[in-house]
Amino acid sequence: MRYSHASKAVVLSAALALTLSACGGGSNETAGGEGDGSYVVTANTTEPQNGLLPANTNEVGGGRVMDLIFTGLVSYDAKGAPVNELAESIETEDSQNYTIKLKAGHTFSDGSPVTAASFVDAWNFGAAAKNAQLNSYFFESIKGFDEVNKEGSKKEEMEGLKVVDDTTFTVELSQPESDFPLRLGYTAFMPLPEAAFEDPKAFGEKPIGNGPYTLTEWNHDVNLKLDVNESYDGPRKAANAGIDFKVYQSTDSAYSDLQSNNLDV
Repeated sequence: MRYSHASKAVVLSAALALTLSACGGGSNETAGGEGDGSYVVTANTTEPQNGLLPANTNEVGGGRVMDLIFTGLVSYDAKGAPVNELAESIETEDSQNYTIKLKAGHTFSDGSPVTAASFVDAWNFGAAAKNAQLNSYFFESIKGFDEVNKEGSKKEEMEGLKVVDDTTFTVELSQPESDFPLRLGYTAFMPLPEAAFEDPKAFGEKPIGNGPYTLTEWNHDVNLKLDVNESYDGPRKAANAGIDFKVYQSTDSAYSDLQSNNLDV
């Protein structure tokens, strides 16, 4: 099942994100402490294969960054259990029709508001065939997915997504699925600001997120630098001054740097 694959990805990415955001103060310090707010953590990664768009990032190098610069309706604790983050509530009476209410006042790192449309527009963009997003299949449960995702389709909006107001939207699935809310912290379901749709390719190089960090520098095949997002107000607050992802061609090279105290994670 595709959901089983997503579940594993969720647990693994959640564990790494928690480790990185809690780490700081030296290469031998373990996650879970208070950390050092002045320390920049260095971590190994691989070069992201595509621009950093939620629905087009499905590999480790991009996923590590996305989990830290974006946040969604839910995040996951150290055991992989979902915790409401931007969602005030996710309610259903039949496991097929969901009403999702957002916590008010959250913004992207550029100051623009995170609204119901930020999710609905991002999910529709991710599902539409013309955008050829690698994670499009994550939206297949939503009513109308088949129509927007089939080859040559000009439709851009799934029938099952409706914006009610700035902080409320509804989701109608093609059939009842009680586990649907458990998926909503995965990368594909992250919101996007309006700026993303103006030039998706350019946005993927300099994404505007809403997570605990912001991507400030991407030197391809060398490193990706993340600073703390001071406007982030959620459960995954950074306990360090940032993260410097160093791109390695092999885990042996990364481990060698770890042993030499040139790498923290």
